[in-house]
Amino acid sequence: MASSNEVYMDTERVLNMAGGFKTMADVLETVNKALETAMQVLETTAFIGLVGGAVWARFIGLLQPAVKAMGEYCTEIDKDLRVAVEKYIGGDEQGASRFY
Repeated sequence: MASSNEVYMDTERVLNMAGGFKTMADVLETVNKALETAMQVLETTAFIGLVGGAVWARFIGLLQPAVKAMGEYCTEIDKDLRVAVEKYIGGDEQGASRFY
């Protein structure tokens, strides 16, 4: 019978979660690059006199840092989950070797 003090990790499931965060980070990085490009184009149109471009460039300028920060956060979670699995497996192997 398992003790309630034992800790188990479904490593495959955790690695799948890490992969999901990696995918989200990649998508957000792509969105961030697209927003940067759109902002540059809109700033150029504002320079030649299209006022609406300036408004959209400002809006994107406010949105883009949040997208970038979220992408960095997803990358960090991906790495943290992968390290947790690595440490869990490594600790399990290290602990088991004490009984041989």
